[in-house]
Parts: sequence; structure tokens; C-alpha cells
Amino acid sequence: MAKEVLVRQHQLDAIADEITQNRPEHERFRVPGYAGIVVDADNGRLNVYWKGPLPERVHNLAAQAPHGLKVDVRPARYSAAEVKTAQRKLLTNSSRRGDGLLPGGRPWTSLATSPTGDGLIIGYEPEKGLSRAQQDGESSEVAAATQKATGVAVTAMPKRRSQISARQDDYSPWWGGAGLRTPANSFCSSGFSVYFPSGAPGMLTAAHCGMDGQFFDRQGELIGEAILKRRDLDVTVIGVENGAVGGYYYDGPWSTDIGKHVIGWNTNYVGDYVCTSGAMSGVHCNNKVNSIEDDIVQDDGTHVGPVVFAQRTDLQDVSHSKGDSGGPVVTSPDGTYGFDMEARGIISVGRGEPTVCIPGETQRPDVMCFSTVGYIPMGTIMNTFGLTLATD
Repeated sequence: MAKEVLVRQHQLDAIADEITQNRPEHERFRVPGYAGIVVDADNGRLNVYWKGPLPERVHNLAAQAPHGLKVDVRPARYSAAEVKTAQRKLLTNSSRRGDGLLPGGRPWTSLATSPTGDGLIIGYEPEKGLSRAQQDGESSEVAAATQKATGVAVTAMPKRRSQISARQDDYSPWWGGAGLRTPANSFCSSGFSVYFPSGAPGMLTAAHCGMDGQFFDRQGELIGEAILKRRDLDVTVIGVENGAVGGYYYDGPWSTDIGKHVIGWNTNYVGDYVCTSGAMSGVHCNNKVNSIEDDIVQDDGTHVGPVVFAQRTDLQDVSHSKGDSGGPVVTSPDGTYGFDMEARGIISVGRGEPTVCIPGETQRPDVMCFSTVGYIPMGTIMNTFGLTLATD
């Protein structure tokens, strides 16, 4: 990704933050009239979707955009608050074990709000053995029934449940992006170093990697025990018992010993470019955010949300692999992909047809890779658990 594109992204995200009053992804619906924002860093444009009269502060922000950037305000059919209300109607009768049903009885696999204020985008489990024409008919029926129940326009599409995507001898001070041996002796990745409200050191990873018991590095050295966890957010915070944490993460291939500095965290917008950096497959950049607040059902039946999704733009690369779960998602605030990077979330799931990764590019052979990564946004993590990101 060209430096100038990421510089524009950083500038456009800053304007978007002012428009959304610096609210994290899952709180932006509280801004009256706000419907969504799509960042077009390639063309230096911020597309803002709004229902109703535009507040003077937003009008002024649009008018005062820096030279070379443009804020384009477009009318929206629904506000984010209206779509959020509809989304909650579908969540109300859903447990966190995957038994959420859409009107008509089809199990849903994802519930997303349109970033342009056009309504809900729903994924559902299709009937098996249907032809393409029959699938189209089924999608129309699901959309119509759900629209009637929720009161907003619905786009429905068949979508399988998102699949959990689970360097190799880390040590204190512990960094993110390292290989973990979980309490169940499986392979996962560490996320970002944090501090608990008490000031004690901690490390993020995915809750599906383990919510109880001790975590070790891949060579068996104790890191600590799971302290805070929310399966519905897919986040576990490990209490570091053995040493300290550092404000760095591993960046490069799965075998790297090189790290980069974490300077802080920020929220996500549709159109942003991000990198993943898990211990199984290493770093993958040029992933473009296409959805910021999905509720999904993982392949073990657990409901998780909010989830941000980003899809690869380089067809010769992947977004991440199994085993990268819990690992860092970052972006370059100055566009150089240099030493200082910004945290955006931790890896949770993969989406898209899984394929075998390129031989030699993963820590293990025959690991499954994905074209789209789903990650838990930093704002949700930090605000839910009251954590402070380690940047030292």
C-alpha cells in the first residue's frame, strides 16, 4: 500500500472521529442522525451517510476538510440507531450458543448494519442441495420475512458460520503476535500487551483459545492464567505472572524475531487498510475493512460481536490462517509501515472459502488460510475491561 494512501487514511479517520465524537464502533449509533461512514483513502474522500438535517458541526467539518481531501455527505434511508434497534430485535431471542433464528426459521450466521444506512445485511444457513435459482428465491424469502419483523430493509445471503482461526519462543517482557500454548494445548497467538486497572501486566488473546487455566509460550514457558474473559466478545485477558509486558508485537513471517512498536489504539471505519500478524502465518497487509459491527455465529455455535471484517486486496496473499487467533491487527498511522504502528483489534475468525496456505509460509504444513479476517475492535476490548494499552 502506497504511503500517500495511508497518510490520507489517517487524515480521513481523524475527520471521521470528530464526526462520530470519538465513539468506538459499537457506540456510533448514539450520534443522532448518523448512519455510517466509508473511507475512500485511494481517492481522498470521506463518504458520510446521514438521516435528517445535518448538524452545523458536521457541515463545518465537511467544509473545512484539508486541501486534497473531500467530505461528501449523502442522505441515508435509516439512521444507525434505527438499524441497531432492528438488529437487537433479532438478537433478543438468541442465546450465545448459536440457536438464533430468523423469521421463517432459518438460523442466522451474521447480522451486520449497512455502512451506508440502507438497512441490515444478514447471513443465514441455507438449505443444502439448492440450485442457484433456488438459493436466490430462499434469500428473497428470508429478506422479506426479516424486513417485516424488523421494520427495516434487509439484504439476505447464504453464509456459513465464521470459522475460528486458532513467533515461537517468546520471553519477558512478553510481546504480541507470539505463539501461545493454550490451556487445551492448542496453538493460538498473543494479541497486545495491556495493564489491568490495578496496574498489573496482562496480555490479550481470543476467548476461544481458552478462558480458564494457564497459557504458555510455544516452548512451554509459563506466561500466566486467564483472568478476565468474555466469550461473547471472544476476548481473554491473561494475567502475566512470569515477568513483564512490552509495548511491541512481532512483525514479519511466522519465524521472525523482529518487532514493531505499538504507539496506541484507534477505532475502525469501512475502507480502512489493516495488517494482521499472527504466530502461525505471520504478517499480512492490504486487508481492507468492509464491515465494522457484525454479530456472528462462530463454527462452534457461539454468538460473538461486534466483529470488524477486512478482506484481502492482494489476491496473491491471504488475510490470516488458523492459529493466528488472538493475534494483533494494526495499521500504519503515517503510511510508512515503519516502526510505530497503531492497534486496531485482535484476530477472531476467518471468512470466505478456506484454502491450504502456501507451503513454507506457515509454522505448520496444511494449515487453512482465509481471504477475510474478522477481528474484535480495540475500543470494545479496552472499554469493556477497563484496560490500558502498553506502549512502553
